[in-house]
Amino acid sequence: MTIREKLESIAEKRVLILDGAMGTMVQRYKLNEEDYRGERFAAHTHKLKGCNDVLCLTRPELISGIHEQYLKAGADIIETCSFNATAVSLADYGLSGMACEISRAAAQVARRAADTWTTPEKPRFVAGVLGPTTKSAGISPDMDDPGKRAIDWDELEAAYYDSARGLLDGGADILLIETVFDTLNAKAAGAALLRLFAVRGESVPIMVSAAISDAAGRLLAGQTVEAFCASMTHLAPWTIGLNCSLGAEKLKKSVAALSRAAPCRVSAHPNAGLPDEDGNYTETPETMAALLREYIDEGFVNVLGGCCGSTPEHIAAIAEMTRERANAGKKPRPLPQNRHETVVSGLEPLHIGRKTLTIVGEGGNAPGSKRFLELIKAEKYEEALRIVRKNIADGAQLVDICMDDGLVDGETAIVTFVNLALSDPDIARVPFFIDSSRFSVIEAALKCIAGKAIANSISLKEGEAEFLRKARRLRALGAAAVVMLFDERGQAVDFPRRVEIASRSYRLLTGSGFPPEDIIIDPNILAIATGLAEHDRYALDFLRAIPEILARCPHAHTCAGVSNLSFSFRGSQPVRDAMHAVFLHLAAEAGLSIAIVNIAALGLYGTLDSGLRETITNLLLCRDPEAADTLMRIAEEMREWGDSTPRSQAINYGATPPPSSRQSRATPCDRNAPPATLPERIVLAMLKGDDEHIVEDVTALLENVPALGIVEGPLMEGMRRVGELFGEGKMFLPQVIRSARVMKKAVAALEPYMAAGDGPGEALSGLPAIVTATVKGDVHDIGKNIAGTVLACNGFRVLDLGVMVPSETILEAAKREKAQFIGLSGLVSPSLDEMVHVACEMERQGFTVPLIVSGAATSLAHTALKIAPVYGGPVVYVKDAGEAPGLVRRLSSPALRPGLLDELSARYEEAVARHNKRAAERQLLSIEAARENRLRVDWQPPEPKTQGIIDLDDYPAEAVAPYFDWASFFSKWRGPRD
Repeated sequence: MTIREKLESIAEKRVLILDGAMGTMVQRYKLNEEDYRGERFAAHTHKLKGCNDVLCLTRPELISGIHEQYLKAGADIIETCSFNATAVSLADYGLSGMACEISRAAAQVARRAADTWTTPEKPRFVAGVLGPTTKSAGISPDMDDPGKRAIDWDELEAAYYDSARGLLDGGADILLIETVFDTLNAKAAGAALLRLFAVRGESVPIMVSAAISDAAGRLLAGQTVEAFCASMTHLAPWTIGLNCSLGAEKLKKSVAALSRAAPCRVSAHPNAGLPDEDGNYTETPETMAALLREYIDEGFVNVLGGCCGSTPEHIAAIAEMTRERANAGKKPRPLPQNRHETVVSGLEPLHIGRKTLTIVGEGGNAPGSKRFLELIKAEKYEEALRIVRKNIADGAQLVDICMDDGLVDGETAIVTFVNLALSDPDIARVPFFIDSSRFSVIEAALKCIAGKAIANSISLKEGEAEFLRKARRLRALGAAAVVMLFDERGQAVDFPRRVEIASRSYRLLTGSGFPPEDIIIDPNILAIATGLAEHDRYALDFLRAIPEILARCPHAHTCAGVSNLSFSFRGSQPVRDAMHAVFLHLAAEAGLSIAIVNIAALGLYGTLDSGLRETITNLLLCRDPEAADTLMRIAEEMREWGDSTPRSQAINYGATPPPSSRQSRATPCDRNAPPATLPERIVLAMLKGDDEHIVEDVTALLENVPALGIVEGPLMEGMRRVGELFGEGKMFLPQVIRSARVMKKAVAALEPYMAAGDGPGEALSGLPAIVTATVKGDVHDIGKNIAGTVLACNGFRVLDLGVMVPSETILEAAKREKAQFIGLSGLVSPSLDEMVHVACEMERQGFTVPLIVSGAATSLAHTALKIAPVYGGPVVYVKDAGEAPGLVRRLSSPALRPGLLDELSARYEEAVARHNKRAAERQLLSIEAARENRLRVDWQPPEPKTQGIIDLDDYPAEAVAPYFDWASFFSKWRGPRD
């Protein structure tokens, strides 16, 4: 039988007794400095008096005698004398290097005592104590610098690992993380224990106990007990509880709340009341036992003991009381059965259910919010915090935080931002949704968060071993995990693949011990109405997949980032908002748990015009093949209304827009604008996607213009304007596809003249070959596929190598196919590093062909700063698929290529100059200048009205304000002036 099984068998029958205060008992002996030093530390450089832990080495018989007294009093579990035996706390005594040895000695002393008192009827257990340390990883030590931390996760985890190793080596049965005032410290301790268990190949039960700091029932760092519980249950603790704090009477309310929340056993070992003016604890053994009787009678606890001020006499009284209550038929708190409730937390808990939709505000997502990204790049964190704060005020229940950008140091930015956000109670109260394509960035953020966050995301794209490694790491960091539906073959886009990958991921995770309620599956929302038939069912298959996934994955949840759905309708925000509202309505009915949305723009399903709602519903559910065209017409008409039309009116779209608006505004694709010349008519046909007369028009133009001149003239101009309008959000993706098809039809009509030399056309040698690939480390290919379609429609031979393609494969294919262009795509930030690597390899191998980079992760500035400098050939940044044909055509043309390269060079120089200017504006001061600019504070308060006693009422408000954080302390403290 394991230790946990033994403990469980006892806990089923009665309340177990924990011992009392070690420090209180040590104080009874009135030890001096020499007692602490002993022979071993006689010449130690630091004073050791007060370091009770070192007594395990210098006075082990004294510590053993205290354990014996508690065992005699009836304790089932005794705590090791190792509360401060971590490198962090022992540093104050110059003993940080001895943490493991002292911890081992503490456990050995307790082990011998426990074994002496153990009988078959009453086994005794040793709890190896890990105290909170003297530093906080989650609270700033400087009120003027809320983002500052005195210690970080890695330091704490290393210290706890070393101490826990000593405790287990010394024979501890249980590891107790106690007196938690900052849950982040406790989470670091928990991660250390999980790592230690993995190394040793065995585990012991974990107990976790927090200290309440006030009558409001919150920890010092601000968490409620329910939020604290949610933050620690990933450790699967044997017990979770409360200790120290306010005494048994005032702690009862918090223990009751914890008992309702905890999925495991519950413990309580409060102080013996509160100390009086002489430092003596006021509750007698009889009083304390009587107060704790209510804990048992109301079914709150499974383990009871004492903390500060409690003695063997207190423990004896508590043990006797528990026996009396057991004889009276009072049962210990039953272990909750089949509780698979999903609870995440900030300072407060958030319950996530399958029947309610939880909203994640995406205002803190740098790739999704241009304004937020600009502020992060400029290091204007306070302004960025206001965006997130506004998201929460608008109703977001979690906040999405993502720093993915090629020119942002993701780890540094997210740590800085999260630490600042956690110092803002309005933000810190809600859970965080940490979002990054770089796992190291996710890890860095989670190491700052005391609450239970959601990490987005992991997937099977790199295989099962890496998938499970990341899952174990997320669990150790105390986070729920979003699982994206990718595998080694790529992204799931249809119903069968979504269900297949979801089921496989779930089986792997739960089989490895990952809690099913902490699994959140993202079935991939993809853009619909793109003009490509294979995309038409994306939304329908998503909606169909949700209930099937939920049925196959008990207790798991589903989530979705909604904005991808309406990508085709960029430029018509009212239509996008309406699409999101209808989709969320359908998805919630299907069982979607979590939606990531722009909450400020989220429309209400019930307020939508019935015609618009029906059109969108038909589009989403593939009930009407004309729905996309109908919605495009609606979007065009909405745009014609102009900026004077209120957004709410646009959302409630009616059949007839305001007449004055229709007459006063024309779109770039206005069908009623008569072209003055034949080239203008060709350009207009491109903009409209109208191929009815394109062959007739280009053939007629051959009388005056050579075929190649038509391609490089009006056709190229048309595609340039299409790309420009698409980039500005004034054309939709289906329109771009249509325009590309018009281009393809026109080029096909002109090719005989160019190839054979008939008429005035010039010869054109074959179709230009373009090798495209999603680079290694990235499996996203929707945008690449769209760009490939557009290029193919424009007469290019596209060789698509697929996803996760290493540099050697790309360059080998380019050589083999004699490619005239190489196109790289990437959606996630790691792709940017891989693109730089490919460019370096192209330079090393002597390539000179243009390198085209595109995808959501790329940017003009990153291309100019990181990619262009390492490759001697042309490097072309393409923002949108609509721009690709025009740019590639210009690169193909000997006449147009020099001008394009000059334009690119100028744009890159401008981007570099902007970047350098911003960097120069953030120049660091010298250390001397910084010291000269230090904050100077006059700490001398004004003289009070009365002498001898400090009373805040004696000071004007403006004098108290600078010390406001201390006001609550001073208002309770009345002592002689210093």
